[in-house]
Amino acid sequence: MIPLAGSGAATLPFTVNSTGDSDVFAAPARVSVEVRDFHGNPKCLITLYDPADGTALDFATAEPSADTVVLDARGRTKAYVGDTVCGLLVSPAQ
Repeated sequence: MIPLAGSGAATLPFTVNSTGDSDVFAAPARVSVEVRDFHGNPKCLITLYDPADGTALDFATAEPSADTVVLDARGRTKAYVGDTVCGLLVSPAQ
């Protein structure tokens, strides 16, 4: 993995429509990711990364019966959701 360039100016909540990596965002302690469109897939692996070095911080698998996952940013101040084939809503976890 290589670090991502860019300002990291995405503001939560925002959507990602199966276009690969999300933009970098200011990471709360826990990030909620809701799959809004599985695009015909039976499940969606969702991984949260540190943009500074590409370290995977947390991951989970969403399925139609449990379409929202909560990921731990592990104290990082910036993060992004890695390449996905699903349409997502990324927001701070409650």
